[in-house]
Amino acid sequence: MGTCRLCGFSRYLSQIDWLGLISYNLTVDSLWSSFCKILQTGIDLYVPTYHADPRLSSEVKAQNGKKYPKRIRQAMNRKMCLCRVHGRRPADSAVLEEYRSARRNCRQLINEYEAKREAAVVNSRSLQNLSHSLAQPPSVIFTSFMSTGHVPQAWKQATVTPVFKGGIASDPSNYRPISLISVFNI
Repeated sequence: MGTCRLCGFSRYLSQIDWLGLISYNLTVDSLWSSFCKILQTGIDLYVPTYHADPRLSSEVKAQNGKKYPKRIRQAMNRKMCLCRVHGRRPADSAVLEEYRSARRNCRQLINEYEAKREAAVVNSRSLQNLSHSLAQPPSVIFTSFMSTGHVPQAWKQATVTPVFKGGIASDPSNYRPISLISVFNI
């Protein structure tokens, strides 16, 4: 997200009368709903969206093996070849060292690639510039919730997912309930 868009988002949030919002919304649910609508409007206005080509979904990429750029795939193939050679000749220390070097190279290439992809999405320095604008609204809203002793109904809802612990799969006692909560139901 560009700095220009972040500045616009910051200006948008700073123009909201957050204390007035509290006085207009007398219940925690209406206050939370208003906060979410304001935040969603700001996101719609200032956060760019990209439409992914469905043909390039993760399943298709995984089938084609083209998740990473060509140079990373080549390095991974080299590492796999060395792994097979090392499996046939485990006593050969030169092959083992070459395999370890190829493994380090793959890790480094993947880490660099992932870091570049993350940096393209959000620049941390730009987010630091937004910290005041982003911190004040939730602070005012949460203080209001805590002063009344109530929280929005949306915060009390969760999706419970059973996670298998081990043992016999047909026995319900072998599952641990995990609650997936969505605090920011926008």
